[in-house]
This record gives sequence, C-alpha cells and structure tokens, in this order.
Amino acid sequence: QRQMLEALHQHKHQDLHAMLAQQQAQQQQQQHASHAGIKSAPRPILKEAASPPVGSVNASEPSSQDLLHTLHSKWPDGYVAVCAIVKDQGRDLRYWVEYHRWLGVSKFYIFDNNSTLPAMLVLWDYMQQGIVDYQYFVGRPRRKPDFLDTNQYRAYHGCLLQHFRQHRWLAFIDVDEFFVFPPANLQGSSASSKAALAQDPHSTTGDTGGGLDEADSGNNATDSSSSSNLAVFLSQYEQHAALGINWVLFGSSGLQQRPSNGPLGSYTSCVSPNHWESTHVKVIANTGGVLGAGRTPHEIAVRPGKHTVDVDGQTFKGPKTTTAKWHKLVLHHYVLKSKSEYETKIARGSGAGNTKTWSYWDYLEGLSNHTCTWGLPISRAFLSSRPRLRIPRQGHFCSRGRAQATTAAAGNLKGVAEQPRQLSEVPQPVVLGPGVVASTASKGPGQDNDNASYGWQ
Repeated sequence: QRQMLEALHQHKHQDLHAMLAQQQAQQQQQQHASHAGIKSAPRPILKEAASPPVGSVNASEPSSQDLLHTLHSKWPDGYVAVCAIVKDQGRDLRYWVEYHRWLGVSKFYIFDNNSTLPAMLVLWDYMQQGIVDYQYFVGRPRRKPDFLDTNQYRAYHGCLLQHFRQHRWLAFIDVDEFFVFPPANLQGSSASSKAALAQDPHSTTGDTGGGLDEADSGNNATDSSSSSNLAVFLSQYEQHAALGINWVLFGSSGLQQRPSNGPLGSYTSCVSPNHWESTHVKVIANTGGVLGAGRTPHEIAVRPGKHTVDVDGQTFKGPKTTTAKWHKLVLHHYVLKSKSEYETKIARGSGAGNTKTWSYWDYLEGLSNHTCTWGLPISRAFLSSRPRLRIPRQGHFCSRGRAQATTAAAGNLKGVAEQPRQLSEVPQPVVLGPGVVASTASKGPGQDNDNASYGWQ
C-alpha cells in the first residue's frame, strides 16, 4: 500500500509539473504575440441556440430521451429533487415518493420533525439506494409569529444550503401535495379557452361531460418521457430563479375514512380556480438563482436581478399569483383528506406552527364546490406501473431483533442489512405504526408483496 501511495504521489507531481510547464509555454507565446502586435484570438463563447417558433418542426431538435440523458449527465445526483418536512406521516410517504419518482424526481430530502415513529422505518430501502436522504430533528416550538421561527423554515433553508450544488431544481412541497400535469387538451388550449375555463365554476376538465376523457388523460399521464416529465418541463425555465406552481385545493369529497385508492384516485371536490385560495403557489427553486428560503412556505429568496415566474413565464412576487394558472402544471393539495385523517392531522400539528382546526374544515368544505377529476386516470396509470408501495420484507432491520434494530436506528443501516439471517429466526409481522405493517412472512406462489394493489393501508 505504501508503494502504491508513493507511486500515486509521484504521478500527481509529474502531472502538476507538466501542467505548469504547459501554462508557462502558453504565457510566453501570448507575450511574444503581443510584442509582435498580434492579438491572441479570444476563446470562443458558447451561446444558447435560439428556440424555434412554437409549433415549428426542427429535425435536429433532440428528443426528450436525449434531453433527459443530457440533464442526467450534467447533474448526476439528479436534475430535480424535493425537500419536505414530515411528522408522523409514514403511511403516506411511499405512495408520495413513488409517484414523484414516476414523474421524474430523482432525489428526496426528508426532514423528520420529531415523529413518534421515525419515518426511516418505511424509507430504509430508498435510503440504502440513495433515493432518499433522511434527517431526524427535534426542532422547537414556534415562539414568534414569523415563519422564519418555524421548523418548516429551518428544514427548507437547511435543505437548500446543504444541497444546492447537487441539483438544478429543488422543489419545496409537503407530503399531501402532488405535482400533476393537466390533460393534453388544456395544455394546448388557446388563451380564450383558458379564460373561459377559469370563469366556469363547475368544470376543470375542459369538456362538457364534467370529467376527463380517460384515453387522453391516460396518455398524458403515462408519457413520462415527454411533456409529463418534470425534468423535461423544468428545463424550459432555467433562465428564471424560481417557478411558482398554483395549488388545486381539495375537500374531503364526503369520505369519512382513509380510502384504499390513494389521494389521486379518491378525491374530486376542489376549490374553483377563480377563488383567491387557488392563487397560492409552492415554489420550485433554480439553485443558481436563489439565496435561501422565503418568508412564507410559498416563497423563495432570489438573487438580485432574478425573479420568480408562473408557468407562463410572468413575473410575480409574494405567495400568490394574480390568477390561478391550471393549464400546464398544477399542485394537487389534499389538505383535508378524509374526516378520520383530518383528526390525525389536527393532533399532529404543523411544521409551520399554524395548526388546523375544525373551523378550517368547515371553511374549505364550503369552498370545495368544484369538480376536479384529473387525478383519477392519472392514479390508474400510476398504479398500473406497479409502484413499490409496500415496505420490502427482505433486509428490513426491524426483523433482525431488538438489539440490531437499535443499532440500525442509530445509523448503521448497511451493517445490519448485510448480516446473514439465522435459520432459527421465525418471520413475524412488524407493526410500524397504526395500520402500517411490514410483513416478514415468506411469499407464496405467485405473490408479490412489494407491488400488491395499494399498500398504504
């Protein structure tokens, strides 16, 4: 080993001397050229090619797959990542992570704010694969009326400071929020039809039937390599500091208990796009144009001369846009869910310190007189891709015994996962929380416990 290190050290010095000699030779050539009255040729500057007019066909334009390959090569840790703060939301996390992976997100930074059962219990396989970066922190209660004194701000600001060099885009959303591409007929609609849509308080589908055409929406949802890929979509906005995505707020749709189809496939009652609540945004930050988290969860601090824009590229300031724009990309916010889940939400509290009450339930239920069915066919397309919704049985540290589980919880995930399983161990179901069970029983013929229907119940 010593000989190898000495050889490597000597090789580095040889490379350094060669590089210095080359630089000195170039400087001498430049000095000689300047004395002779000849100006050295400037280095070529790469300019971004002008975009062709909308609707034009360019045979040399790279495909979406080529663009994704280029983005991945430039950002090996992921072009798009998500920062989120969670508390006692282990039942929701895998569905949320799998959906956004399906949409094109490469990395998730999960800040666990003092959960009773750490969220790592349901994320351990993602952590081992490098998909999820997990941090547990206790935080402190909010002592000032300012968002800057909240655990949510600390998580968002810390995530940006720690990881801004690794990704081009960082999205700051919650686990009850989902990016959704509207149907293709809305994306290609004219300005007049979009305005007519905003004025219609009973339809978000763009058709007279009050619901999505399943074939159209399904094609839009499953085409993750083109317009419905978040990385491809965001590559059009790199000249801006941040992109604000408008909310689509959902009510309970009359559900009393947690549904079995997940939020995308269960809730349809929503707030109208012409209500001011729908003008709220959540931000996807361009890491090259921002300074830190904003003064509310809906903002970001941008560099001087930079701006936050909406999906149409129009500049705005603050937590809301002038009007809600639902024709390119929206953020489904399932803020209430079912009545039983809302009771749990009240008990859990908020990372921003603004705990919800039953008065808010009544308020939003009264506003949710609109019908939004975009999520239904998207949910079917997503679930048909067989997402990994259940916790993998093999290698889970909770099945290794109390001492090993304690070691794993302290951070030694890899060591525990690699230890061989003893034949005397009897597989037992491991209860990870209310209604969350990681079964360690062997699979029967034809069974696939990692992909069985909908595994969050």
